[in-house]
Amino acid sequence: MQVNEEQAFIQQFFQMYRSLDKNNLHMLDKFYAETIEFTDPLHQIKGLVELKQYFSHMYQNVEDCDFLLKTAQVHDGTAFIEWQMMLTHKTLAKGELIRLEGISVIKFKQEKIYSHRDYFDLSLMLFDQIPVIKRISGYIKRKASEY
Repeated sequence: MQVNEEQAFIQQFFQMYRSLDKNNLHMLDKFYAETIEFTDPLHQIKGLVELKQYFSHMYQNVEDCDFLLKTAQVHDGTAFIEWQMMLTHKTLAKGELIRLEGISVIKFKQEKIYSHRDYFDLSLMLFDQIPVIKRISGYIKRKASEY
């Protein structure tokens, strides 16, 4: 794959994520290898079947989810993608909009992704959306910043 082809592949991949929901998970087939290894702060998933199950479960309570592509650097089958996710979830933040910054490292060959790792602040996404845990998390963050 040439550099322009790699960039186009990542752009198409990102556009797929912008329209992904519980009703069109078949779109993952076009981009991910059967042997995909997907990792985020909560999960380590191996295989396309398991990845679809993960997304199916994750999207059950999602009201709306969109992504903003901030930057994407692609070189020799590896992409570093900086993004912002805008999420409305039935059980998080009382259904209000959550904005989350993250980075994905994508490794691919022959237009199939075999490794996908997401980095984001788990406390912001999950813990800070639950009032009691948010207070505890805030206290811990304040104390940690004193050192």
